[in-house]
Amino acid sequence: MRREKVLRAVAVLLIICIFAGYSTVVNAKYNMTYLYGTGDYIALVENTKDTLDEVSPSYFDVGSNGKLVINTIDKNFVDAMHDKGIKVVPFFSNHWNRERGVAMFSQAETVVTELVNAVNENNLDGVNVDIENMTEGSRKWYVDFVKLLREKMPEEKIVAVSVAANPKGWTTGWHGSYDYAELGKYADYLMIMAYDEHYEGGEAGSVASYEFIEESIKHALKHVTKDKIVLGLPLYARYWKVGATSGGAAASYIQVQNLISKYDSKVTYDSESKSMKAAITIKEADEKPKIYGKTLDAGEYEFWYENDDTIKEKLELINTYDLKGAGTWRLGMENVSMWDVFKEVLKTETEEVKKKRFKDVTEDYWAKDAINTLADKGIINGRSVDEFEPEGNMTRAEFVTILDRFIQSSNISLEKLETSENKSKFSDINSHWASESIEKMTQNGLLNGYPDGTFRPDEPINRAESAEILYKIIQKMG
Repeated sequence: MRREKVLRAVAVLLIICIFAGYSTVVNAKYNMTYLYGTGDYIALVENTKDTLDEVSPSYFDVGSNGKLVINTIDKNFVDAMHDKGIKVVPFFSNHWNRERGVAMFSQAETVVTELVNAVNENNLDGVNVDIENMTEGSRKWYVDFVKLLREKMPEEKIVAVSVAANPKGWTTGWHGSYDYAELGKYADYLMIMAYDEHYEGGEAGSVASYEFIEESIKHALKHVTKDKIVLGLPLYARYWKVGATSGGAAASYIQVQNLISKYDSKVTYDSESKSMKAAITIKEADEKPKIYGKTLDAGEYEFWYENDDTIKEKLELINTYDLKGAGTWRLGMENVSMWDVFKEVLKTETEEVKKKRFKDVTEDYWAKDAINTLADKGIINGRSVDEFEPEGNMTRAEFVTILDRFIQSSNISLEKLETSENKSKFSDINSHWASESIEKMTQNGLLNGYPDGTFRPDEPINRAESAEILYKIIQKMG
């Protein structure tokens, strides 16, 4: 039996592969954020300007006895996120309580079963495991827990793990509890918490210096592949009172900007950490501000934070190392203008693009990414608004039109395709919808017709014909 027809999906994938080095199509990086505390979550997400792929609210906790505690799950919020094409993957946390973590690991089977049931019953998209402040003694327990969770969780649901940043490769204490390599075998991704380099109770300094972040990435890449790494960045500041015995409480970027504008301040860029530093003086006669319920008395304060420029420098590391994407703690503490930076650096998809998907190209369809990528760029169209018909025939006209659009949208200069002055003389394309593309490709010496002078634009293109056209384009490209 002759296999002459070229499936639409096959043709699309061929084009992606052939022009992989020339295309301007950029895959969007994944972007997730945590939600914690009170507030209008839907409004906070609206501020992110269609940059998010996933939100992680605090729906699951470890109770005092190690059992699962399910917090209030806002169904309206979940539905609103799904309408935007955003996944809801709640985080499951012991909130730094080691005893609760140990108790939880001892009854892992029960906890995992309850977590999976809660995810399924509430139409959630998975779980982010965030068990912190354990020790190297919990290392195997942690892996076994995530492995069991992956086995019981439906395949289409996400299992993520929040892990401590480890720029020095520490193997004991809190950092030692995370076996990156083993956790990476079962988790869809590891969210590296590359923040709190300087923390509450410690000495003053950047929350996340450039070197701290980059070294944490390098360490992770020794153990897991780049597509498994989500880089976590802070959306909060920390501050210390000069001369005090302790400090490092958190503040939002908005609060920092308000203090800078209201009080005697000196703002500098710290070139070593690539972070912003603000020295703020509150005088005795000044109104005493409050930050999250804490009153700042008279004195000199040192604030470390990020602005649009410094967050961009650190986000660029995701592209430098080609990581899966970005994560942030936590939504609502940032300057809203930062989301323009995220959109620029991560090339995130808009809500309109996320919704522009064909219903017959399912999540598990083998050519899904190729089809959706070209559709998002306007290079291919469906048979209708919401159907692509991936198993249908592709006509000669369709194939030529897709190639024409692809060349125009790529880095291939049309000057490389030396234009001939000879017009095509195909007798059957004068009033055809694809005549312009056929004419153009013919002038560039890329198409042949049939001996009878026809092009037969509406006939299915066979395998040999498609191969010949692609080969000619490659030759023209050198």
